[in-house]
Formats: sequence, structure tokens, C-alpha cells
Amino acid sequence: MDEPHTHAEEKQAPQRKRQNNSDIDDHEPQPKRARLTRKNLAGFDKMGKKKNSDPSDDSGSTKTKTASTTTSGFAVKARNNGILESAYSKPPTNLEDLRRRQAKSRATASPPESVYNDYVDRVEGAGNEATVVVQTSELLKKYPKGYRQAYNRAFTNLLDDVGFNNGLSAPQPDFVEGLEAEEYRPFPADDHIPGAALYRDDPRSITLPQIAGEWKGPAGDMREARMQSAYDGAAMVHARNQALA
Repeated sequence: MDEPHTHAEEKQAPQRKRQNNSDIDDHEPQPKRARLTRKNLAGFDKMGKKKNSDPSDDSGSTKTKTASTTTSGFAVKARNNGILESAYSKPPTNLEDLRRRQAKSRATASPPESVYNDYVDRVEGAGNEATVVVQTSELLKKYPKGYRQAYNRAFTNLLDDVGFNNGLSAPQPDFVEGLEAEEYRPFPADDHIPGAALYRDDPRSITLPQIAGEWKGPAGDMREARMQSAYDGAAMVHARNQALA
């Protein structure tokens, strides 16, 4: 005797809808499905990492490599670009005016000797460059709104290979200060003077800076600091020459 069928057994699974052959282009190659193997999964993982990599990373591109201020050969490249050591540099045309200004009496009273002694003690006890930066930057003059300071920030808006920086990375001084771009308005300084604003895509970028500097820690190389400062200064002079042209 046959066993009775239940309602669940009688219900058939829905059939998958068949695609009409007329909807498929006979001449169009159909994609081939990859098998789910360890080898294929590893390949997919590499593809995903490549697509999601940092777009600013040009390590795999054909972009010409540049020398930074800390790499071997920078000093020679800088000299070939016209950046001279102090012994071979000509004095500025307004040297006498600068000397007269520096010889003037200061408008405010000088700090007492104890302030200088405290400063010497703090700097001599600094164990690295970052500590020296903090201890010395406290002595820098504070300015009102519109005059900015920046620390260890590269000049990202400087054009490549304009002469003094041929084959070199962008200057990145430990310290730089000057008016921000907004203070020059309504005159659009960076539109008329290439590289006047130091930082790209920054409406409050320091523009045509007044001074830049380098610090070194207890084990720092002062020759390297002088070369870095010369490169920073060359960038500032280049922008001001463009402004005066």
C-alpha cells in the first residue's frame, strides 16, 4: 500500500525563470565565473588593496624622484641651482639699512637676566628637537589676527622646477610666519604671483612669508640646518622677486 503524500511533499519548488535566448546577444562573450579557490580569493584581495590605496602615493608611478634636504646629494643639487653658502653669497643691497634698524634701541625694556638664564637651562636640558622647538617658540612674538605661524609644514603650493628647486622636494621649514592670504584681499595675491601662498587649497595660507627658521636638537647637524635655511630663504626670495617683477 502506497504511503500518503503530505501537503509539503506535494508542493513543488518554484522553477528558476529561464532567460529568453532573444535577450542575449549571440556575439557578446559571456563573463566567465571564477571558482571560489584560495588562489582566486588572494587575487581578489590584491585587486581591492590596489584600488583602495592612497591616491597621493606615487611610489609606483613614473614621476621623477626629488631629493629632500636630509638626503645625500641635496647640498650639491642646491648649489647647482644657485643656492650658495654664506661664504660665497653677496650681501643684500640694503645691508646698511638693516644694520641701522638693528642698532636702534628697542621700544620696550629688555627682559631681566633671569629670563635668559631660564631659557638657557631649558634648552640645554632639551633631549630632542621637538622639545627645543617648544621651549624656544614660547619666546616668539605674538601677533594679532591675520598674521600666522606654521610649524614643519611643506610649501605644497610651490611650483616644481622653477630654478632654485630643480630636482628638489618642496621646502618644509620647522617654522615660518607671515600674513595670511585673506589680509591681501581684495587683491588675489596667489592668482598674480605663482607660489605666493605657501599651501595649496588653503584660503588662510601664509602668503609671502616674512621669516622662516630651522631648529636642531642636541645631536643635530648645524650644517644641515644652514642648508635647509638657505633653501627656505631661496623659496621666499623667489616669491618676492615674482611680486616685484
